[in-house]
Amino acid sequence: MPVPAKRRTGDEAARRQLGWLMSLCGVVLVLGNAPLALKQLDEFELWWSLISGLVLVLVVALAAFGRVLAFGVLRVLWVAAPLAAVIAYLTWAPAFQNEAGLGDTIPWLWTIEPVFICYPVLIFRGYQVIVFTLASALTPLLSALAFTGTAPTMVVDLTPIHLGNVAFVVLFLGILNRLTRLLAAEARARVERDRAIRTGEMARQQTSLARMVHDEVLSTLVGVSYSGGSISPELRAGAQRAATVLSAAPQEGGDADPVISCEHILGLLEGATRSAADDLEFRGHTGDSTLRVPTEVVHALCGATAEAARNALRHGSGTSPIRVVAILDEHRLTVRVLDDGPGFDPASTSPARLGLRLSVIERMEGVGGRATVTSAPGAGTTVELTWPR
Repeated sequence: MPVPAKRRTGDEAARRQLGWLMSLCGVVLVLGNAPLALKQLDEFELWWSLISGLVLVLVVALAAFGRVLAFGVLRVLWVAAPLAAVIAYLTWAPAFQNEAGLGDTIPWLWTIEPVFICYPVLIFRGYQVIVFTLASALTPLLSALAFTGTAPTMVVDLTPIHLGNVAFVVLFLGILNRLTRLLAAEARARVERDRAIRTGEMARQQTSLARMVHDEVLSTLVGVSYSGGSISPELRAGAQRAATVLSAAPQEGGDADPVISCEHILGLLEGATRSAADDLEFRGHTGDSTLRVPTEVVHALCGATAEAARNALRHGSGTSPIRVVAILDEHRLTVRVLDDGPGFDPASTSPARLGLRLSVIERMEGVGGRATVTSAPGAGTTVELTWPR
């Protein structure tokens, strides 16, 4: 009985690929035996030539479209081609119309038998295919004996060779088994890789959440514990920011890379600015932006903004204003931290000494963004954070 139609994707891919290769070989055999086919065109009845022509059409169609046709269609064609060929083998003797008899004639379609006996490998079990191959090899001889009472010498001589085509069947059975195992192993490897990616993503989210809790929540709680019952505006702003950050955090089992609305982003960035100093100036512009920003990018941007603001406070004159401007347009999110302090020469100062390398520059690069520092002695400093790069 046929192998069940429902197969694993890898098994179907193996059979499709092997069937296509068989068909290419069949086209080569057809081209090689075309002179014999043309020579015998007038020696057989029209109906027999039509059956043989149908077989050729099926082989060419499988070679041309075997990689794109639906698998169910392929299964039908893999059965139809050898079935039509066997019918032609059974009827070749009565279809031959030379008055001199069969003589040393062989049906030209028999010369390309190897491709027809291999198609069943893709549908039936191994022992069934072997039985079919042996029967197919004997069919022209039996047809001649049944309809004429004699057997052409060429048919008798070639029948053992065609019985040896069982070797092709065994070869293709081995190739199919090996190819199926290989594709199944590749499928398992893809599953393992996807699982590893998901595990890494979960670990990254847990690390991000832990950092978020440490940076935002714990610092706020510690501040409250030392407040003596009086909650300053700065602590209130920090608590609001912590609550906003937690509400935007991805939930377990939810979207692995959620996005945050533009209004939420501005609220988080303002909270990051106020965490450095409550009196810093913050301005946000979104317009009609529909930019989708992943949560991890917003968290990195908030951390970098807060650190850039604190750095401006540490190295500024103490009297110059510090401004934070956030702009969201259709293609990019930009945050600028500006101060009118004494400035410095970036070319002669190591970024590592500025405290910006790990907390600002690398944090932005880690999420596909960019941080640039523009400054000059006496001209103030601008830290620009952009995403995407």
